[in-house]
Amino acid sequence: MKVLKYNNPRDAEIIEVPAPVPGADQILSKSLYCNISAGTEMGFYRGTAPQLNYKPDGHGNFHESPDCIKYPMQANAPGVWWMGYANVSRVVEVGTAIRNIHKGDVIFSQKGHCEYQLLKEHEVLKLPGNINHEHAALLALVEIAFNGILDAELKLLSNVVVFGLGTIGQLLVQMLKKSGVNVIGVDCLAKRIETARKNGADTVVNFQEQDVLRTVYEKTGDKGADLVFEATGNIRALSEAIRVCAYNGQVIAISFYNSASDSLWLGREFHHKRVKLVSSQTCGINPCLSNIWDMPRRRQAALSLLNVLDIGSLISHRVSFLDLPDTLKIIDENPSACNAVIIKYEV
Repeated sequence: MKVLKYNNPRDAEIIEVPAPVPGADQILSKSLYCNISAGTEMGFYRGTAPQLNYKPDGHGNFHESPDCIKYPMQANAPGVWWMGYANVSRVVEVGTAIRNIHKGDVIFSQKGHCEYQLLKEHEVLKLPGNINHEHAALLALVEIAFNGILDAELKLLSNVVVFGLGTIGQLLVQMLKKSGVNVIGVDCLAKRIETARKNGADTVVNFQEQDVLRTVYEKTGDKGADLVFEATGNIRALSEAIRVCAYNGQVIAISFYNSASDSLWLGREFHHKRVKLVSSQTCGINPCLSNIWDMPRRRQAALSLLNVLDIGSLISHRVSFLDLPDTLKIIDENPSACNAVIIKYEV
């Protein structure tokens, strides 16, 4: 079968390896679609992911450990989770111990860029028949955006700013509008601005042409934003997100930041405006909601949102699996030209 391999940073290729054979407790499926992660996945492609040189200690702290993850690496290797993790596939064979998944089922799994997937039953989500299979490749991103909503102290008629109108930002705009709030989107790309406007944003600010701080205060009765989502992936935007926040407001950092910053000022607005800054990392759920929300419920909510949100408007590229190495290069060199990028295994 064909799998993606990174020989070195920014050096990807498709290679051939033996096709897997499922055991009694395993499922074999053939990939249909996969989404490319613009955060973590591209960090490993570029060689900037912190996990390459810093090892987590089990408490959430990272310690320096040079080359603890090394190149080459390939998507089907044991323990490799970062080379694509939003896969939609069709089951072609099941082991004798599998009970609830059957040949022909279409499933979602957080597995990498491989022609075939070898899975355990607990790793898969069977997709209902009414779900668009291509759109289901964005399920992980919908879940990330929805987790940000769960982390927010969202109130009806709040003034909310979304920094960054890439795929996550666009999903947030749509979810926020369905939550009954006033949404201000911030970006500089005309296509993203137009998409956000079509999907309900009340105001969209082009930060290259307008003063974001002044515009936000004008649109919020000179109070600032009650809530700000930072979804650019550029840590320099976090300072501006804090600046537009109202006194006692909240900033949700939903981005994955691949680099450090020399411009994040915590002694100014963050301190004096008593801003609450929340890291909305997808592996955890707001503890204040732990009695009613858990991972299975969050996933089912994200699944239902696939039929509520305009997912199709967020897909900027559809490419074949064989073109994946060239596509990664395009995303690396011109990320602003891409929103959701879907890999098609069957052309």
